[in-house]
Amino acid sequence: AEGRMRGAALTSAVADAKAAGKTPFFVGSTAGTTVRGSFDAIDEVAAICEAEGLWHHVDGSWGGSALWDADASTRWLKGIEKCDSFVVNPHKLMNVALSCSVFVTAPKNAGALVATNAAEAPYLFQPDKANTDLDAGDRTIMCGRRPDAFKLWLMWKAIGDVGMAHRVQRCLELAAHVRKRVVEATDGSLELVFGGGDFANVLFRAVPPKLREHRDPEALGRVAPLVKKRMQERGDALVGFQAQGGEVNFFRLVITQGETLTEAMLDTMLETMVAYAAEDEH
Repeated sequence: AEGRMRGAALTSAVADAKAAGKTPFFVGSTAGTTVRGSFDAIDEVAAICEAEGLWHHVDGSWGGSALWDADASTRWLKGIEKCDSFVVNPHKLMNVALSCSVFVTAPKNAGALVATNAAEAPYLFQPDKANTDLDAGDRTIMCGRRPDAFKLWLMWKAIGDVGMAHRVQRCLELAAHVRKRVVEATDGSLELVFGGGDFANVLFRAVPPKLREHRDPEALGRVAPLVKKRMQERGDALVGFQAQGGEVNFFRLVITQGETLTEAMLDTMLETMVAYAAEDEH
């Protein structure tokens, strides 16, 4: 439901797979889906994976950044400590310089990365040299690109735990502000889709006056592409749109940084969208 994997559905899927003679071995949960910003019920999924002996990986490429804020982590990542592996891309919401991706495994799976990725190339990794425990290149498919992690360390060192948490909090505040503004548009010029999305994803439409009372799904689906085209041509903003789950095109605003973005800027963007959506009516 709501774009989230729930425990009951997973239990049923595992049972169906076994009944079909298959051997389930891996479950991939998502922490922050691309469109809705939805989080799977990680705690529920973890309990099932433990009981069934399945490897539980959590893809937090987008929403995994909630880990840096205590409140956000408690709300969206409950049970994350029980997973077998976890990935997050700090170059997204945390704004670490491209590219930066972190893949970690649970302590109980120590050695899994080496066992999976090690090529033991003799021209790079000599077992009889000093300090081989510091030679981590064979633990990852990145090998010589391991210094990508330095960018995350450097930023974290510069702004500290408080600064990292603030980055998450600010993006969530701005997303909540946009949802509030859409709800406040009581004239029907703006409407939320799928409840407005979750996390830092805001899903909404700009609705022309003629479609507010007399809904025409086909015509409504043409609005977002037209509004985006006008915003691109006039240099206003770049906001993605798409159709999903039976809903015609809607805007998917993803707040990826709050250091320079302000509520006033977002208000102006919404006003511009509403104006462009109504242009054809004059």
